[in-house]
Amino acid sequence: MNRFLTTALAFALLLSAAVGVGAASGGLTAWWLLERRGAAETPPADATDLAATGAGGALLATSTTEDDAFLDAVRATRPAVVTVLNLRFGRSSPFAPVKLITAGSGSGVIFDARGYVATNAHVVHEASQIEVLFIDGRRVQATLVNEDPRYDVAILRLPEGEKLPAVAPLADSSQLEPGMRVLAIGSPLGTDYQNTVTTGIIAGLNRRVKQQGFDLRTFEYRSLDVVDVPLIQTDAAINVGNSGGPLIDLKGEVVGLNTLVVRRDQNAGSAAIEGFGFSVPSNLIQALADSWIDGRPRGDLGLEAVELDPSFAREHGLSRAAGAVVQRLTAGGAGEQGDLKVGDIIVAVDGQPLNIDRALSDLLWRYRAGERMRLDVDRYGQMVELEITLGAWAEE
Repeated sequence: MNRFLTTALAFALLLSAAVGVGAASGGLTAWWLLERRGAAETPPADATDLAATGAGGALLATSTTEDDAFLDAVRATRPAVVTVLNLRFGRSSPFAPVKLITAGSGSGVIFDARGYVATNAHVVHEASQIEVLFIDGRRVQATLVNEDPRYDVAILRLPEGEKLPAVAPLADSSQLEPGMRVLAIGSPLGTDYQNTVTTGIIAGLNRRVKQQGFDLRTFEYRSLDVVDVPLIQTDAAINVGNSGGPLIDLKGEVVGLNTLVVRRDQNAGSAAIEGFGFSVPSNLIQALADSWIDGRPRGDLGLEAVELDPSFAREHGLSRAAGAVVQRLTAGGAGEQGDLKVGDIIVAVDGQPLNIDRALSDLLWRYRAGERMRLDVDRYGQMVELEITLGAWAEE
């Protein structure tokens, strides 16, 4: 982990962002949503809507209208959303004594009844102390279980025995589709607008946001992913301070963590862009939590593959424009033992086809070491079905 943190810090110093910490994809400038300025704590004006929600994250009642479904989802999930405060030692003025001050804030969500909170890694990065503010006004110190800047995910632990206002369970993000209604909950601009609710749709899946930066492995500038996982794109309004807050479906389940938003298109003369937010999928959060908390490593196919798209297929003379082409197999790994070959095109995982919305790397987050998966493979025009037992992903 230390090596990745060091690499991430070195990479961040070399990013060629136009303003602040950001990322670009095809000239798009993406802004991290971390609140950089300190914000005074403001108790919520009204917490009367918490009464109907228990700490166990009760199932939502059946709704007769879409408005009812929205209200049910918010009532069940909003109390589980917290404000995360990044505290560091510093001075409020050159002559003031050194003390803990609020260096930034973001959002988080209680996703596990044992008291675990998911948030973004950049929200808690370099914190001397982390505090969590509940919607009912309580403020408690949290401990960092682990973080991974590659995926911009961190898991926090609340104090033992702390009463939880609610729990928002994680959904299976592999079942998402563009056009599905979603809501974003978080604390934009710090505690002044705590647990704000906005709504929109899933605008796209399997999205990559890239930035020109210096690759320390190859010692060259190239286009790199800001977050090393396919992201969920949404038009639900998210702003500074929403980082780490949940994107939820109408069942009140967390489908992703809001992590960044695109504001400008540099190729169009820095034209303003609206409704271009991105979230880390919930299956990734669940996989990291299973590994960090319960010691259940995620499954590894033991291969390197390139995701197909129409331009790649056309460039390489391939008749198939969707799937994942196996480029390298780890000696003795799950793929090799399961009879995968270099050049195979994986077209479906357990019957779920790979396409513009479904990448192999994204679907793999559902699986743990030792589990089996069925792959449909195009082997030079012949369809082959393989059963593979996954190995354990080697955490670095």
